[in-house]
Amino acid sequence: MSVLIVSSDLPELIQLSDRIVVLSRGEIVGRLAGADRTEENVIACATTAQRIGLAA
Repeated sequence: MSVLIVSSDLPELIQLSDRIVVLSRGEIVGRLAGADRTEENVIACATTAQRIGLAA
């Protein structure tokens, strides 16, 4: 089973999710799971060219 949550409330998103996929300008720029699910990583993916959790 999957549930899709769209939110700008990062603490709530991190608490509710096992995995977070970050989109920026229509592209997936981050797939965050486990210890990678931090506010800093979500913001870095969404606002910079930093890509986390994606194959090269």
